[in-house]
Amino acid sequence: ISAGAWVPLHDVSLREELVAPTGYTLVGGAASADSVSAVSADVAKLKYPTFRKASYYARQLAAGSSLVIDCHGDSTMWGATTANVAVQDPNNQPTVLSATLTNLYGSLHTVNNRGISGTTMAQMLAGTDGSGSTFEAKMATSSAQIVYCNHCINDSQLANSIEQYRLDVVTFVETVRKYGKVPILVTPNL
Repeated sequence: ISAGAWVPLHDVSLREELVAPTGYTLVGGAASADSVSAVSADVAKLKYPTFRKASYYARQLAAGSSLVIDCHGDSTMWGATTANVAVQDPNNQPTVLSATLTNLYGSLHTVNNRGISGTTMAQMLAGTDGSGSTFEAKMATSSAQIVYCNHCINDSQLANSIEQYRLDVVTFVETVRKYGKVPILVTPNL
């Protein structure tokens, strides 16, 4: 305790510290500078006309063509209820997506709920999520044109590093595209 020992920390000074070259170190769990560079390289590598292809499928639905969508993820995709995670909410994300598509285009679509509670993206990719096969094997046999993925909560809570999660996201996108499908990453519902 002495004069000048206390340093005021307000929005302006915090913002200045965060934008400094080492500002990422002030945020718990933030990626390193090397990881940020790797992410930039991955973004450049993964550039793809996904929006145009997704728009193509929207036009196909509007024209009366059918569409198959696979929805992968953890309990938030499967639809676990907050009161009991073993009980599936009838208004889970794939069901709501299907209802929305029906309202917009009619019923010329199939939405498959492939969510598995308690799983991570790494487990989904490796096939250790209880589904019985690797994600690549699933994509090779899936008739889906669009593949949603809602993973992240369990990945972060099970001590998987940000770097590994980033690599898993890249693998997901590359695998889906390898089989001519549109990958869509979604965040958990409220």
